[in-house]
Amino acid sequence: TTSTMLLHGNQYRHNFVHCFWEGRSEPQLPDSQTKPSIVKPKKGVDCSKACEMEGLQCHEDYLRRINSCDAMKKHLRCKTCETKAKSPTAPSISDHGECVVNSHTTHLDCEGRADGSSRLCICIKPGDVYLH
Repeated sequence: TTSTMLLHGNQYRHNFVHCFWEGRSEPQLPDSQTKPSIVKPKKGVDCSKACEMEGLQCHEDYLRRINSCDAMKKHLRCKTCETKAKSPTAPSISDHGECVVNSHTTHLDCEGRADGSSRLCICIKPGDVYLH
C-alpha cells in the first residue's frame, strides 16, 4: 500500500481491490477516461454531498487539481485568494468573495464545509477508475 492510496490513517481512498504490480508508481489514466466535473455547491454544502446530488462522487486526489488561486479565479468570482495550512474547507469562497486554498494538499477533504462559504468541488462518476 502506498501513501497515495490512503485517505487518513488506514482508510483507503477508494473501494478498488488492490493488486500487486511491478513498478515505482501507480498506473495513470487520461482524463478522457475519468471525466471529472467541476461542481459549485450551495453555501454550507460539502463536496461529498454536492457530488452525490449530481449522481457523482468526490475524490480527494482530484481536489488537488482545483486547489489553486488560478483555478478558483477561473471558476468563482474571487476578490482575493489566500493560502491556508490544513484548511478543511478549501478550496472555497466566502460570502465576501475571499477564496481559500489549502497549502497542504494531503489535507484536502470532501467532507469539509462551513456555513459561511461555498466549496469548489471536482466530481467523478461512481465506478470510474480514478487514479491521480
